[in-house]
Amino acid sequence: MKKHIDNASKWVNRGGPSPTDYEEFNSWLEEIAGEVEQGQMASQTLSDLQDAFGEALSPKTLQGISLRKPRGYAGDFEVIDRVYQRSLTTDPDLIKWDNFFLNTRAAHAVRNRKAYFIDLMNSVVEQSEEERLEILNVASGPARDVFEFFNQHHEGPNRDRHIQFDCVEFDDVAILYAQTLCFEYMENINFMKANAFRFTTEKRFPLIWSAGLFDYLDDRRFIFLTKRLYEFVDEGGELVIGNFSDYNPSRPYMEVLMDWRLHHRGPEVLTQLARDSGVPENMIYIGKEPEGINLFLHLKK
Repeated sequence: MKKHIDNASKWVNRGGPSPTDYEEFNSWLEEIAGEVEQGQMASQTLSDLQDAFGEALSPKTLQGISLRKPRGYAGDFEVIDRVYQRSLTTDPDLIKWDNFFLNTRAAHAVRNRKAYFIDLMNSVVEQSEEERLEILNVASGPARDVFEFFNQHHEGPNRDRHIQFDCVEFDDVAILYAQTLCFEYMENINFMKANAFRFTTEKRFPLIWSAGLFDYLDDRRFIFLTKRLYEFVDEGGELVIGNFSDYNPSRPYMEVLMDWRLHHRGPEVLTQLARDSGVPENMIYIGKEPEGINLFLHLKK
C-alpha cells in the first residue's frame, strides 16, 4: 500500500499528469484496479489512497466532483456539461487534473454521443413528412444536446418544421440549469420533473432517446424500463438507449479515483436484453460513436 500512497504523492506534487505522463498514470490505475478486483485491496485502503490526493480530489476538480457526488449520483449534469464544453477548473494548480479528465477516452465518448444525437435527430427530421415532430428525451441532464440541435436546426433547411421535446429529468437543479441554457427555445421544450420508472404519457413518439441513464441500471431494471419506454414508441419509430461498452479504457480511472461505477455492456449483452424486453430480433440494431466506447441500442417498432 505504501508504494501506492507514495505514487499518489508523486502525482500530486507534479500538479497532476502531463500529456506525456498519461500512459504511465493510466498503467498505475490499471494495476490498482486489478488489485481491487482480486481482493488484494480493501475498500478502506482504497479510501485512504483517494485521501492522499488531497485537493486533486476536492470539488474544485471534475474528478473530485465525481467522487464526492454532491447531487447524490455520479455523472451529474454539471460534470456532463463541463465534459461537453471542455470546461476547466479556475484553480491553476489543479488544471492538469481537469485536462487529464477531459482527455480520457470516456470523456471523448461522452462528447461523441452528443454529436450522435444531433445526427440522429437530423435523420429523423429528414425522413419524416410530418410538420410537427414530438421527441421524448429521458434523463435529459443539462440538455446541451437539445440546445445544440436547435442551434443547428434553426439555421438549416428544415428550420420551419416544428419540433417539440418532452424532457424527463428527476434532478430539479438539472432542470433549472437546462431551462436557463435553452431559454430561447423554451417554446419547443417541455421539461418534466419525473422518475423515469413512473413516467407515463398518452403520446407516441417517433424517437425516444436516453443517453446516460441505462449505464446505471442492473439488467432487471434495464429490461423493465425498456419495456415501458418501448410502449411509447410510435409505429415506424425507435427507442435509442446509450450504454458504455465493456471496452472502456477509462474504467480503472473512473472506478479507482472516483468510485464511478457503470454497468458496462457489449453488443451481445445489449442485444439479449432487448430480446428479453420483447423486442423482435429484426428490430434491434447496435450503433456506436467513433471511440467505440459508447454503444447505442436502437429498437425499431
